[in-house]
Amino acid sequence: ALQNAAAQDLNAALQSGQFMDRLGAGTGNATAIISGEVTLDDSTCDNSQTTGGSTSGTVLSSEVSSVWYPSWGGEDKCTNKPGMPQYMRGNSHYHSSALSACCKKHFHWDVSGCVVASGGDVAKSGTEEWYINWGVFRCHQSCIKSSSQDPSLNCGGIADGSDVLFTSVEECCTTMVPWIAKHICVGESSPPYQATGTGKWYVSYQNQKCFKDCLLEESPSCGGVNTESGVEMFASSQACCSTRLWWVGQEDCT
Repeated sequence: ALQNAAAQDLNAALQSGQFMDRLGAGTGNATAIISGEVTLDDSTCDNSQTTGGSTSGTVLSSEVSSVWYPSWGGEDKCTNKPGMPQYMRGNSHYHSSALSACCKKHFHWDVSGCVVASGGDVAKSGTEEWYINWGVFRCHQSCIKSSSQDPSLNCGGIADGSDVLFTSVEECCTTMVPWIAKHICVGESSPPYQATGTGKWYVSYQNQKCFKDCLLEESPSCGGVNTESGVEMFASSQACCSTRLWWVGQEDCT
């Protein structure tokens, strides 16, 4: 029974690609040797053979494909050059449509280093689309932070395949965290990461007053930035008072 259980675990690891991932990361090119094939990376391999004093070599195609896969051995990097090992070809676990996605999947401990080692540009990695960060309930962009990155971006790392992506921060906020006021989520998801309010008015039944949606230090009429979704906002104090506190005089309402 123990032998059968071990065999099942090993087969599952082989099918998922976890076994070869861990073996490759720990043993360099051993996985290529096991598979009977090596990654044909011209920076690390020499496929020439000498026969009878003459040199004959396999001419490698300079073409690259749109599929990126991990290149074990030496640096942590991915490649899209010809020569994908046989064991990777039939397993989509090793296939990524972009360099940054490959680096995040197989070398998540140093995505930026992997991108650079693979010949990519960190500043151009990722789609810059928006996705929710459930740790802070705010939206981040699918890109890698770097000193050369556009400071207007809010890079939260490369998005996972399970992340829902949006073309705008507004769409991300209203779809993923609808209970948070849109201007709060948008303001705190984008540099300089501060929500300053809408400048409109809302009612406080507890205080029997209408307040302006702005930071308290800005004006005596400010009631603080509203953080809740669904709060009715008015264009003016008169509209707020006459609609929600009609029994209170205008002077006392604000």
